[in-house]
Amino acid sequence: MSLCKDLETKIVCATDEGGVRTSYVAHYEYGNDAAGNTLLAATRYTDAAGAIVDLTGLEISVGACPVAAPDIEFERLCDVSEDGTFTEFLCRTVTSFDSAGVPIDPPLLAYFELDKITVYVPEGTVGPCPDCPPATVQGVLTAWGA
Repeated sequence: MSLCKDLETKIVCATDEGGVRTSYVAHYEYGNDAAGNTLLAATRYTDAAGAIVDLTGLEISVGACPVAAPDIEFERLCDVSEDGTFTEFLCRTVTSFDSAGVPIDPPLLAYFELDKITVYVPEGTVGPCPDCPPATVQGVLTAWGA
């Protein structure tokens, strides 16, 4: 620490009365009193763009505000052509959340082949897959196509 003052910054999380959390940067200025003891002389807060903000009355905690992890779900759908044949594929839906835990709309959608890697581009009508006919028990087969 210098003889006159020292500056330090930390990321903080401010929670307003509605429970909305926002991350800011706290700028702490330390100085020495007449006896040479270090004391906190001033605190200023800035937003991500560097603009000074007044956080009076808000609950402040050290560290960035936690953000809920995105919800990722896969749904099996079918691409049905005009002749009724269909191709199964997966629709991945990613729902992200803001700092208050509210879902960000719209969710992100992407289509993949069943391997969940290869991108799939539907060519027909997308919808639920048709019901498959029940399987017939055939026992042990000794040749293909028998």
